[in-house]
Amino acid sequence: ILMYVGVFFFSSRRRHTRFLPVSWARRCVQETVYPTLNLTQLLIQELKDQDTIVIPMFGNHEAFPVNVFDFKNDRESVFLRTLADSWVPFIGQETADFFAKYSYYSKYYVKYNLKVVALNTQACNLLNWFLLKDASDPGKMLKWLISELKEAESNNQNVYIIGHIPPGDECMGKWARRYHAIIERFYKSVKMQFYGHTHYDHFEIVRTLESPKKPVGVIMIAPSVTTFCGGYNCGLNPSFRLYHVGQANMYPLNYYQYRLNLSKWNDMPNVKQLQWDVAYNFLEEYNVTDMSPQTFEEIAKKFSEYNGCLLYTSDAADDLLCVDLGGRRIIKKKK
Repeated sequence: ILMYVGVFFFSSRRRHTRFLPVSWARRCVQETVYPTLNLTQLLIQELKDQDTIVIPMFGNHEAFPVNVFDFKNDRESVFLRTLADSWVPFIGQETADFFAKYSYYSKYYVKYNLKVVALNTQACNLLNWFLLKDASDPGKMLKWLISELKEAESNNQNVYIIGHIPPGDECMGKWARRYHAIIERFYKSVKMQFYGHTHYDHFEIVRTLESPKKPVGVIMIAPSVTTFCGGYNCGLNPSFRLYHVGQANMYPLNYYQYRLNLSKWNDMPNVKQLQWDVAYNFLEEYNVTDMSPQTFEEIAKKFSEYNGCLLYTSDAADDLLCVDLGGRRIIKKKK
């Protein structure tokens, strides 16, 4: 039995940030989250008659001010409660209440024997100055993640992990290394890891910490629906991704990358409905037969053989060898 999993990464942005009195700051929080609420209502309306599971999680631009999130007190309570109330149709009241309290959550789907873990990656955001208080495990989320994965392992459940900032890309190295260690420990349970944030199409490989290093997981980083690309004139087209998975173990079999050719459709202003194109599918594009971590390792090796630089797909360490370019991490090929 086969099924499909769609991945969409949206971005809501505010261009101007001001420091305001508490009452005004609270109002700004509510105004900042409005685009997310509008999108949520649109999804509810469009999907109300469909048997579709939606797993929401916020990124680094939804809170106020942008990039900051305080795990130590109730500063984010209005923001979290507002999102939680809007997400009840997707995740249910009990899970929404848990999210409102902790800023992360998990939900189990009996039909697929699948536990989805949604992480708040503001816990590792390099631009979140509140992490000066606690950079190792803000909100005790990694501790909670371990307990969730232990439970899934004991019950022989499949696990998907979703988040915004990929561990290893604009994510604090200390936190990311702990995350990678957790994935190494539970790699048999964690079938897929979905992230976004960079707006680009790439991946990271999770390898064992001890030598010889072996690939045990892949962090899939999908491009975004928005065309924003960090201020660079990079000409991004809106994108979304559709994964083909096996229902028996929820393991990925292939994925299809869709893009909207803006140049093409801007030249046809009277068209009533736009057509998304399949840019590629993974198996055919890379001439491979599966989506195992070993396959991604071989693809990464080929990248390094044919190019002077390799799209950085490894651990959160080795920062001295890396150059950060528009949300992507490039590692120079060793001589």
